[in-house]
Amino acid sequence: MKTNTSRSYAPSALLLSATLSLPLCALLGCADAHLRARHRTRLSELNTQQTQQTQQPHTPLKEPQQALASLERALEGKEPLTRALLIQGVLASHPSLHASRRGWAKALARYPQVTALPDPTLTLESAPFTLASAHPYGQIVRLTQRIFHPKTMNLKGAVSLAQAEARREELVERTISLSALASTLFDECVLVGRLITLNREHAALVEQLHSSAEASYQVGGGAQRASLSAELERAELERERNALIAREGRALAELNGLLNRPASASLPPLSPPVGLPPLPARAKEWQRDLPALRSAEQEVSAQKSSLALAQRAHLPDLSVGLTYSSMWTQPAHQLMVGASLTLPVQREAKRAKITEETAALAQAEARLEALSSSADVSAQRAWVALREVRQEAQIISEQLLPTARRLAQEAESAYVSARGGLADVLAALRQLKRLERTEAEVQARAWQRYATLQRALGHLTLADKAVREGVRSGGDS
Repeated sequence: MKTNTSRSYAPSALLLSATLSLPLCALLGCADAHLRARHRTRLSELNTQQTQQTQQPHTPLKEPQQALASLERALEGKEPLTRALLIQGVLASHPSLHASRRGWAKALARYPQVTALPDPTLTLESAPFTLASAHPYGQIVRLTQRIFHPKTMNLKGAVSLAQAEARREELVERTISLSALASTLFDECVLVGRLITLNREHAALVEQLHSSAEASYQVGGGAQRASLSAELERAELERERNALIAREGRALAELNGLLNRPASASLPPLSPPVGLPPLPARAKEWQRDLPALRSAEQEVSAQKSSLALAQRAHLPDLSVGLTYSSMWTQPAHQLMVGASLTLPVQREAKRAKITEETAALAQAEARLEALSSSADVSAQRAWVALREVRQEAQIISEQLLPTARRLAQEAESAYVSARGGLADVLAALRQLKRLERTEAEVQARAWQRYATLQRALGHLTLADKAVREGVRSGGDS
């Protein structure tokens, strides 16, 4: 009769053990509600981005599928391939952004792992010799659960969330960098196309002058030197054109790479911008709300929590358990409640861990300080460079080019009226075309420097309507 009582008591003991232990584990192992809310918010944001295949929240871009459809139409020549459309296509298709987003997802997935309690341990022990004896069957059933202090759990969660926030900011930084790179390559392609057009226009004029010089020489009205000078100029233009075509091929290959297309794929003509980019108002101290700085700040936050965890390592870990033993004949003795503590005797190792985390925190703070000081310098340098190139463009368009055009017209008129030589005409045309090339290069450099400034400020290149539409706006400050 006693044996039956002992055997039937075991399931009841386990049920009682679970009933008593689970509320205690939930109480001691719960993570901070604020951290859980932050995690849910970021997880929802990530799921939305993955569903919509977006690269960065709060960007003034079309929906990715709409952007890719517009890009496809532009690649087929059905609509102009503008700077905005190109950047949208890059941000919707570049594989590095997908990789960065997966890195963010990986970091977010760490939070529920580090804030969860370990699985409970169920131990069964049996006394097999009691099966063949006159004594009751002997068995021990033990349920143990390791628990952590709520503050320890919160610190682990804080480390995980801060690292996930850093990965998110790296995704934003990558988006801005790709936007600036795509804009820069767009300007490079537009520039090379313009330079090839100017080269061909110059070559057509030289060909006319060469024909005129040949005809004059044939009738004995001119020297062969004029014809040879025109031939030399024509050969120089051909050499320059070959170099420009190769330069265009390299730029197009890079653009195709950003669009995740074969490097040798062709692109339709790009829609060039009109005028110069705007010049933002100068600030005494540029905005420092940059993705790279926010990422560094989150790394500092993670290291602070890691240091706090290391400082709590001297506290013993607690395990609680319930044990049922049929080895006792009295039922009141068969159920036991117990607890165990780890003994933190390895103090040297724990001090070394604190030293390690302290050094890591100092390193993260130094990196943040270095980024903060360089951010203002980078923005200031980019602003000064943009102002310089805008002023250079103004001098070229308002002073140099008008004078060079008048000089070329005078030289051509003098040559037609036999008051000047072909060498003077070629020199004047060469100077005019050089200034026209410089004007195109300066305009492209202005847009490229604007992209650099936008990146230094932590903005997308498509930050304002003026730039998205490629029109002139803003003024010097």
